Amino acid sequence: LPPIEWNFEAVRQWVEDGLARYEGIVYDDSRIAEAKKDRATLNKLAQAIDGKRRDVKKLYLEPYEAFEAEAKELTGMIKDRVSGIDAQIKDYEAAKKAEKLERIKAECYEPLIGKLAELVPYDRLHEARWLNATCSMNEITDALARKVIDINAGLDALGCLDLPANIVEQCRTTFLKDFNLAAALAEAETLKKQADSLKRWEAEKAAQKPAEAHE
Repeated sequence: LPPIEWNFEAVRQWVEDGLARYEGIVYDDSRIAEAKKDRATLNKLAQAIDGKRRDVKKLYLEPYEAFEAEAKELTGMIKDRVSGIDAQIKDYEAAKKAEKLERIKAECYEPLIGKLAELVPYDRLHEARWLNATCSMNEITDALARKVIDINAGLDALGCLDLPANIVEQCRTTFLKDFNLAAALAEAETLKKQADSLKRWEAEKAAQKPAEAHE
């Protein structure tokens, strides 16, 4: 579209000249009616200019809106075809990921997990990135091996604690939730303190019974 040409400079000068008479003007009580009239005059002028702006905007937007509708029709046709292709690509990628997942379970997880299989199902160890084509089976095997080693080490550490079996079992359960050995050991310490306190209380209670019987 050609640029909008109009007598901007002439109108600007005319507006400046017209506004000059209002610069610094002070309206006292006797001139309030005049102030209201001046305000109405200036608002009417601003509205006239703004109205012309809207008219020109509408005039220029009409061809654009027609073009926009045609362009959207074309892009819609293209996107419909793209969505069909995209669905096929996604189905293919989902099938490849499902195939790789089965390979990971059979070739990496099962040979490594050993006796932990019942305690630690594959889903507990899975990382989404492993299903990416860029992630090799060797890399996945190494990552799984490290996880299995850490879990076994954590369980062994808990098994070596000199604590009652029930406390050890509770700590094992805590550890197997997120494989956080520090949290499990902290719980072991807390449970040990609670058990010790209970024993002292029971001992004190037992010691009080003979005294009470004697009285």
